[in-house]
Order: sequence, then structure tokens, then C-alpha cells
Amino acid sequence: GLLTDPPDRCVVGCLTADKNTLTPDTMVSVVTDGVLVRKLPDMLKNNEPVTYILDEVHEWKTETEITLALLKEEMRTNPNIRLVLMSATPDQQVITDFFKDVVEGPVSSIDIPVAIHEIEDISEPESTVAEQAFKYGSEGMNILCFVEGKREIEDTIDAIREQFRKEGK
Repeated sequence: GLLTDPPDRCVVGCLTADKNTLTPDTMVSVVTDGVLVRKLPDMLKNNEPVTYILDEVHEWKTETEITLALLKEEMRTNPNIRLVLMSATPDQQVITDFFKDVVEGPVSSIDIPVAIHEIEDISEPESTVAEQAFKYGSEGMNILCFVEGKREIEDTIDAIREQFRKEGK
């Protein structure tokens, strides 16, 4: 699985200012916006097909603006770039206007229904985020966990991995 493989065989790797689990075999790189801004110019030199997925674009942070400007410029000459912008509250017209000279037609949008389960609302209020993510994930549901801070994210991932190991999955 993506989370259970040893780091040297993981399909998904992570790169932050203080952590790097990327390997030559990594197919999906999850990076912070700050790291992306620093690495993007070198990444764009490689003309291979690539898909960039940016989340929380509605925040229009400085890093987001720099990233989008660099990608927009590169999209003028590199047809191998695909861009997925995600936001809980997208302003599709702003995004369409921004990319109008590099994308033909309107920017497409997909609304995905989401069921929100708060830990406090579930039948096991003493359970952790990791335990609930494992439970619902084992039932075939896609899970998105919101936790604060890098340390909490790493602890949650480690706990989910450990749960998978215990269950032999």
C-alpha cells in the first residue's frame, strides 16, 4: 500500500523543509508550498508530462501566486503540464480569467459531495483521528484528515501505518 511500504519503496513521498522521503521510484511527491516555490524552476526544466495539484488555492497566499505565475508561463510552451486546482470555496471566474491566455475555453469544475464526520460526533468519541481514518478507510471510504501542524500530521500518518501493520493490511 501507499502508506505501508518501506520508505525506499513508497509510491508517495514527502518533501518539507525538514523531511525528505522522496526516492528515484517516487511517483507522487507531496511538498509544501514553500518547497514547491523553491523547487519549481528546476522541476519545469524537465519536459516530461507532469500533473501539479494545488490545494487551498482560494487562499491566494504568496507561494500560491508565485507557483501559479510560474506554471502559467511554462504552460505557454510546454503542453505536458496538467494543473489541478482544489478549493473548498473556488472562484471559478477568477481562475478562468487568470489562465485565459493559456487555456482554451472556461476552466472546468467538479463539485464532489463530501460527508463530514467530526470525531466528537461519532459513536466512539474517545478514538483518535488515526483510528477513525483506519476504520473508515478499511471500509473502502476515501479519507481526508485535518490535523494541525507538521508534527501532528507525521504522528497521524505513523499511527495509521502502525494500524495497517497490526491488521496485516
